[in-house]
Amino acid sequence: MVSQGYSSPARQSREERQSSGFNRSSPLKFDEQEELIAALREQIRHERELEDAKIRLAAQPDFNLMDAFQVLDKHSKGWVTGPEIIEALGDLGSFPHKDDVYLFVRRYDKDSDGRILYSDFCDAFTAKDTLSSSALGRRNAYHVHHGYCREHYFVRETRDLFLNTFRTHFSVEESAELLRKRLGRRPNFNVHDAFSTVDANNNGFITKDEFRRLLCRAGVCATEKELNSLVDRYDKNADGRVSYSEFMDEILPKSPSKN
Repeated sequence: MVSQGYSSPARQSREERQSSGFNRSSPLKFDEQEELIAALREQIRHERELEDAKIRLAAQPDFNLMDAFQVLDKHSKGWVTGPEIIEALGDLGSFPHKDDVYLFVRRYDKDSDGRILYSDFCDAFTAKDTLSSSALGRRNAYHVHHGYCREHYFVRETRDLFLNTFRTHFSVEESAELLRKRLGRRPNFNVHDAFSTVDANNNGFITKDEFRRLLCRAGVCATEKELNSLVDRYDKNADGRVSYSEFMDEILPKSPSKN
């Protein structure tokens, strides 16, 4: 699906940006700035696609987070590993690549111990849209308390949307990894210089407004929700700003085996 989330009605051409001295203070060369902005723009598009999938899933009246997590957490431990996610999804007829699951776990595993806690799962499957998240938050578990077989939690359409949302997660993370590798293959691209390019006030942190300014200079007008999603992707400790280590963690390739 191609999202129409961001818009750029006044986007300058490459030649116009170059001749106007687009972000001359940046330590990145012009072509590397272009590549960084293209990557940010793609991340916004992918996050919009993921948000839409979460909203569609939450619109199913029988979907709730506790039951959904119990589909994965067969032994009711309160956490699941990558291999357990693969096994549980296989039971439902979906067979993701292990590297896609690895990237999913890497993104949402807040304490980096290789396990997805229930709270991590909630973060992964709750939309940022206020109405959608509020409706989902009010729903209590049902199937887990009524002895249903895990493979039969939810009606068929809801199970299909649950699996589709997982597939969207995997697709988004794979695309993000390809972006990282694309940047990494550029001989003149440097993570420190890329961070400094976004960190306009040079205080060692990137804010939402600094992402906004960089994108606007390229004629990309992202919405507030899109900027929030972009910051959330980088901001691992959820303090509202992106440190150099957080930026580097998101920019550098993560996958152990995909080329």
